[in-house]
Amino acid sequence: MIKYDNNTWLILLVCRLKGSVVPKAALYAISNACAAVLCHWLVHSGYISLGDKDGDGRDDFEQQLDGAMSIWAGYTSILGIFVVFRNNQAYARFWEGATLVNQVRGEWFNAVSALMAFCSRDEDQREKVENFQQILVRLASVLYCSALQQICELDEEVLEVLDLDDLSIDSLVFLEHVHDRCQIIVQWLQRIIMTAHQEGALKVPAPILSRCFQELSRGMVNLNNVRKIKDIPFPYPYQQMLISMLVVHYIVTPLLAAVIVQSMWWAGIMCFFVTGGFWAVIYIAAEIEQPFGDDPNDLPLIEMQQHFNKSLLALLEPCAQVPPSFGAPKEQAPRRHSVRSKASDTGSTLAAQGAGISMMELRSLTNSPALESLMRSQSGTEGSRTLSDKPRISGMMNGIPPGGLLARGD
Repeated sequence: MIKYDNNTWLILLVCRLKGSVVPKAALYAISNACAAVLCHWLVHSGYISLGDKDGDGRDDFEQQLDGAMSIWAGYTSILGIFVVFRNNQAYARFWEGATLVNQVRGEWFNAVSALMAFCSRDEDQREKVENFQQILVRLASVLYCSALQQICELDEEVLEVLDLDDLSIDSLVFLEHVHDRCQIIVQWLQRIIMTAHQEGALKVPAPILSRCFQELSRGMVNLNNVRKIKDIPFPYPYQQMLISMLVVHYIVTPLLAAVIVQSMWWAGIMCFFVTGGFWAVIYIAAEIEQPFGDDPNDLPLIEMQQHFNKSLLALLEPCAQVPPSFGAPKEQAPRRHSVRSKASDTGSTLAAQGAGISMMELRSLTNSPALESLMRSQSGTEGSRTLSDKPRISGMMNGIPPGGLLARGD
């Protein structure tokens, strides 16, 4: 997807050809303008005689067009309305597809996040909780990857998933040959949730736990709505009639311009902009109505899968599973601080609060040796995981890793 800055000189966007429909429309516009110039030259140079029986100095063909021009104006108006309708439908499909894909991601991630919060903190359940969390994030990653694979039209259908090394071989063999992987993975998720709840790894009342099942089901409903956009094209009769009307307009416009417009160059210029404008809007509609490929204007599906994996890995961090504590004296009035977007600023802020350093002092201590020493003293907490303990990210092709679901990552 092409991103641009509205705060810069917008006229510079005209010079960008990547993702533009101008080159395609220009072919029709230039050829139509050349046809108008040629016809104008043939008519006004005497090579083609249009007749002048009454001797008034006006061609008979031009006089016959006096009433026809109003009819042609009506035809052009209907075509313009038709083109606008086509473009509006394409944009609606594009925006609905983008919305639904993000809703699928949001529903499934909320379900995983809630299940992480429902996990028991008892030491005797620690091993069961860790196993549940590890298989949960892996299945969630494969679920979202399989969902994107069902709707995407990538030339190289490669999406990343968390490694599947620890999943059972029989399950992977079954998943590799099943018709709809998303339905099976959702079923697996529901089963491991119920098993974890029965074994005590999830400590949450059943009515609250049911919200996770609802979010999983809403994600599947949204996924089926996305499939509707991919599988059902714009109705053929509309498309056929629209292209037919455009072809008629493409043929008739230079002929009329050659007869009516007195200047040969203005005839070509008018045909260039009118014809080019119609075809440009049509190509915009064709470009955006299926936003699930690898074209410059399509959705960034590969990046969306990568961000989803990073979000799942973040849930496994110990600091993500334990809320921050607040140990300020009761008589101390709360102060207002601005929230920074960088994670490094957040880590520095937490360490400074633990040492009793104010926010104003923290700004002057950034990147100082004293602050680095403080951060080292705050790190190394008991129970923290190293990077090697996290699930690895491996490539997935056609919804499965290269070589099949049984292929192991490095």
